Amino acid sequence: MENYKKKIRARVFFMAMYTVAVSVFNLVAHLLDLEYSLPTDFLMGMICGIDLVAVFIIAKYLTALKNEEKLKAMYIEENDERNKTIRLRSGYPIVPAFVFVMLLAAVVAGYFNLTVMITLIATAFFELVVCLVIKLICQKTV
Repeated sequence: MENYKKKIRARVFFMAMYTVAVSVFNLVAHLLDLEYSLPTDFLMGMICGIDLVAVFIIAKYLTALKNEEKLKAMYIEENDERNKTIRLRSGYPIVPAFVFVMLLAAVVAGYFNLTVMITLIATAFFELVVCLVIKLICQKTV
């Protein structure tokens, strides 16, 4: 369990560093009063959204580190073979990376063609919905 605690502490550290870096970047951008376009606004919103999710995950991890029962439950949930099988069948290892690349491509494409940007964003969200549906189906059948 000590190895798992170290792993959780490392996750908290890296998420906290990301959160601080994003906050500093947003503060500097606000102080410099930078001019934004739609793709830049979308990118900033996406980064802030990831930042907000990281804050909630940090809170979850910190409460689990203080409570041994919650930590053990998290460990069991992460290392459960059934959950691992469901994640693999629903495309968990590759889908988040693929969606992230599609969203970055949407930002880049947004500087050239707004229609392509919107199409890539819609496709990325559709991919997430399909992955979620497959995961829910696998939870019922596995």
